Amino acid sequence: CIVTDTDSCVLVSNTVIVYQYSTPFLTPPSGGICQGDSLVITAISGPGSIIQWLPPLSGSGPSQTVTTPGVYSCQIQSCGVTTTATAIIVTATPVAQITAPAILFCEGDSVILTANAGMSSYLWNPGAATTQTYTATQSGAYYLTTTDNYNCTAGDTINIYTYPDSTVT
Repeated sequence: CIVTDTDSCVLVSNTVIVYQYSTPFLTPPSGGICQGDSLVITAISGPGSIIQWLPPLSGSGPSQTVTTPGVYSCQIQSCGVTTTATAIIVTATPVAQITAPAILFCEGDSVILTANAGMSSYLWNPGAATTQTYTATQSGAYYLTTTDNYNCTAGDTINIYTYPDSTVT
């Protein structure tokens, strides 16, 4: 702040830093953990905040790594306000299941393979198709990899056979 008085004297005040207060939170606020994997939970808050993780976690760092589902919380003190932030972590359950009307079809024909619904992405091999259904035109093993909303994956395989082309004499 600069003030000029009636005698044309300039007075300069100290500088004050003002921060906008934002309610602290955890990221991710909820999510899924893949089996055998880990997930990092981070407290998002303003500068100078004091973080204290609540049991089963402990410590005052901004992040914690968890390996099991559960409810995780911390208290964050910022600008004189104490906020309890919570993250709910569940076990992700990706599913990959292929169904087909038949696994044996005539040569030159095809069969439509269908993956279970509800996954965020699908990948068929061979072919690299990314749809929920895939048209198989040859004998062989067909592999499906699905990914759920938590980025966890599952897989399934089906073997398809064709009748050999036969000539009637």
